[in-house]
Amino acid sequence: MRTLPYGLHAQNPNLKVKLGAHFVQTQAVYDVELAKKFIDAISYLKIPVLLGVTSFKSISMLDWMVKFVPGILVPEEIQDSLRKAKARGGKEAVYEENIAIFSELIKEIKKTTNVSGFHVMTIGFEWIVPKILERSGLV
Repeated sequence: MRTLPYGLHAQNPNLKVKLGAHFVQTQAVYDVELAKKFIDAISYLKIPVLLGVTSFKSISMLDWMVKFVPGILVPEEIQDSLRKAKARGGKEAVYEENIAIFSELIKEIKKTTNVSGFHVMTIGFEWIVPKILERSGLV
């Protein structure tokens, strides 16, 4: 078994496959390079990988996830971009910045890896998912 990059963990993926797992689904991913390393590290399993993508409804949600959710690594660039959007235009600007950030994240991962798909998650603002998917070119 290979060592997996920090921030994305698969607890004993060999055992999970032996027990019948047909795919791997990650927690939220915010770093393209980390996603690439993870996909490469488990490629020997030869099973589909679904990457989790979770946008941030608010700066409070961002701060909470960074502080309290183990393994969540949000690059400073994304944090700064969302904070600047809030200062520039409040929650509507934060929503628009989410669409821009996460559609580009999906595009880049899809273009540079063999990821099988994405699990796009939101908490309390599900209306944003179609906008992210449309802009990313997935639909």
